[in-house]
Order: sequence, then C-alpha cells, then structure tokens
Amino acid sequence: MHALHTLQQHVSFDLQVIDIDSDKELIARYGEKIPVLVSAEDHQEICHYFLNMTALDDYLGKFR
Repeated sequence: MHALHTLQQHVSFDLQVIDIDSDKELIARYGEKIPVLVSAEDHQEICHYFLNMTALDDYLGKFR
C-alpha cells in the first residue's frame, strides 16, 4: 500500500481499498489471488499476491 501512495506523488490516479473478505462475490472472483490490484475503470486485474510495478506501469502507460 505504501508503494502505491508513494507512486501517487508522481502519477495521478485514484486508489480505493476494498475488503474482499467481506464480500462473497469478490471472494468467489479472486479467491486465492488476494491481495489483488484491479482497475476501477474496466475491472482489469493488474497484478496479485504482490505489487508488480512493471505491470502497473504498463497499465498506467495506456493513459499517458
């Protein structure tokens, strides 16, 4: 989470933290992939288990 907040200082994006464990639909969708980083715009899974900065940079690069 800290890395995402640090990145926000350089790249503008919104961040929303959702407790997947409190939503049965999200548990069914992501199961073993928690934690997961998903775009709010198109629900594209960017990375899971750990923050993959390359995958995140690739995703954010689509909007530059």
